[in-house]
Amino acid sequence: MDVKNHRKQLAEYLTNKQKQTTVRSQETAVPPRVRTTRVPASRKTAVKTYARRLKTATIYDLPNEIILKIFGYLSIGELLSVAQVCHLWHLLSSDNLLWKPLLQSCVPSQVGSQQLGDLKSSNLKSSFMQRCIEMRNKRILKLLKKNNPYTGVIHCKDVENAFKFGGISWQIVMTDTSGNEHCLQHQDISYHLMSVSVRWFSLKMIPANNVKKLSLYSCNPLFHDSKTGKVVSNGPYQRSLLYSMDHKLSSALDKLKPVGTDENLKVFALEDGITIGVWKEGGEIAFIAIAAGLPGLVKKCIMGTASKMYQSPKEKSLACLPESTYGLYGYSCTIQLRTMKQEIWDQQFTNVECPNSDI
Repeated sequence: MDVKNHRKQLAEYLTNKQKQTTVRSQETAVPPRVRTTRVPASRKTAVKTYARRLKTATIYDLPNEIILKIFGYLSIGELLSVAQVCHLWHLLSSDNLLWKPLLQSCVPSQVGSQQLGDLKSSNLKSSFMQRCIEMRNKRILKLLKKNNPYTGVIHCKDVENAFKFGGISWQIVMTDTSGNEHCLQHQDISYHLMSVSVRWFSLKMIPANNVKKLSLYSCNPLFHDSKTGKVVSNGPYQRSLLYSMDHKLSSALDKLKPVGTDENLKVFALEDGITIGVWKEGGEIAFIAIAAGLPGLVKKCIMGTASKMYQSPKEKSLACLPESTYGLYGYSCTIQLRTMKQEIWDQQFTNVECPNSDI
């Protein structure tokens, strides 16, 4: 019995001893050595300085001569765009050294050689932009040389040629109640016997009750190539104000009776030949159209400013015109029936006589 107890105690002792030895060896194990490389302090400073320079260096750190060299590869429109970035770029992009070669390509050589003058004493950017505007207007107005024998106004084909030669487009600007502007270029244009029809339509039109101001402009490119006469691509353009409504559009439409309506649309006729279509559901604008009369239209488009409409000088009344008390005698009358794009019927009547009592 004693022998069995002795063996049992010995076995337990050996087992406990082995467990203690294993735990002690795990606690005292030495981790593997990791080899590290120490970077000198001077090298660390140099790396940080270089990284800081990479983060803060901008184009403004370049000398002005290098920026001028870069600007020399830009077109006229791009130069006018970079001039709006900051004060420095405005000054550099207006440098005469940049504008001399560019504007010589837009102005005939004989004019350019006479008018360039001293580069240090003149502002070529402003002076030649004005000269190019004058030359453009002169070329466009020279195309208006035919009068329609029936209407007595400029022939519609000449007006069409003037618009195409000048690259004139139409733009409508809707200002919402938050002050944001929504600009839309015209989608189509049609030329008729006595007027021009222009339309704007888009799936992103804003509701009529959100339009605080409505303005209509013509966009006239400033520069034409002196050799071909074509409009300089990607060049700047000048806006001329043709129509402006400074009050809320919805209040103006509420006072008007629709000139046409169906299950989806209501059409209103405003002053100056402007027609507006409004969707019944949602109240968004469906389209805006204008029928502009040909007399004086080209001058209104090219000789106005972005804030003021062109006013033609008042013509003196002819002494040969009969007084209103006698009515109309020896007049011509032209009647045309058309849609926005298609002419349906037109007729000219000559030697029209109408007493004042029948007018």
